[in-house]
Amino acid sequence: MKRKLFLIFTILVISFSIIITLISCKNTVISTARSETVTTNNISENKQSSKSTETTNNTESSSKINETTSTSIKSYLPQGEVNFKTDDGININGNIFGSFNRIVILSHMFPTDQTSCFEFAKFLNENKIAAMTYDFRGYGKSEGKKEIANIYKDLEAAIKYIS
Repeated sequence: MKRKLFLIFTILVISFSIIITLISCKNTVISTARSETVTTNNISENKQSSKSTETTNNTESSSKINETTSTSIKSYLPQGEVNFKTDDGININGNIFGSFNRIVILSHMFPTDQTSCFEFAKFLNENKIAAMTYDFRGYGKSEGKKEIANIYKDLEAAIKYIS
């Protein structure tokens, strides 16, 4: 009975983490779409009389829009092992799987470490979604003591790292 409850709880927490991350990514995409619209509107308002100048402006704006879209989530994230610091100075170890436009941060459960999320990260990659796993402070290769009360800082640092 305890094992079933633990499994249900684990699935709920992972689902919650995925939903929060997807909402964050959706907001980033919405912001990017809004900036693309503003850029396009500005180009329309500032059209010049010469067709060659107009073509040049449209080409430049398309490049800017593509740059904005591709950098909305760090497309240049390293593949494999990564390290980043929390606001309180703890070095956190993680791994990046894939390089797609969407990314999900996977947080592990007690008493495991990030390796428990690797299979799900691979599944996400098969569905064209990048994934980041990380060890909470005091777990795996992450520094510090195991402090459950401060693991939110570790997740915040992971979000900042991929943003």
